[in-house]
Amino acid sequence: MSSVDKRFRRIYIDTNVFVGCFRQRKVDVNAIEYLFKLKNYELYTSTLAISQTISILQGKSKDHVFCSNIKTFVERVMHKVKVIGFSASDIEKALSLTTIDMEDNIQFVLGEKMSCYTYVTNNIKDFRYNNIEVVEPAHIRNISIL
Repeated sequence: MSSVDKRFRRIYIDTNVFVGCFRQRKVDVNAIEYLFKLKNYELYTSTLAISQTISILQGKSKDHVFCSNIKTFVERVMHKVKVIGFSASDIEKALSLTTIDMEDNIQFVLGEKMSCYTYVTNNIKDFRYNNIEVVEPAHIRNISIL
């Protein structure tokens, strides 16, 4: 597989899709199920997205069963999705971008670090970067299948 082909086979999943999936939002559940079944594709997310997912879902809950469900969900995600770490230089690069949503800039920079071409998010308006495809979970079957 050429490096160009490989780039088009790398998909970055944003925090909000994981949160929606856990909360049983149908379009997010369907998107995750579809992505997890793709062959010859690499799925990525970031340590930031995993941390945010846990934080958003847990909130102030100290319920052991609920927290156990979050843990099981995150373990399932991490079994299927490669998790990208980040450094101060990644944050600096994200802060230098001209788009206004700094958190999405970090997500973009981390996906770019692994040469992701497709970004799956419920927040497409803040993913206005060159040379990428941004797909809402509701339209996940429209991604360029190679």
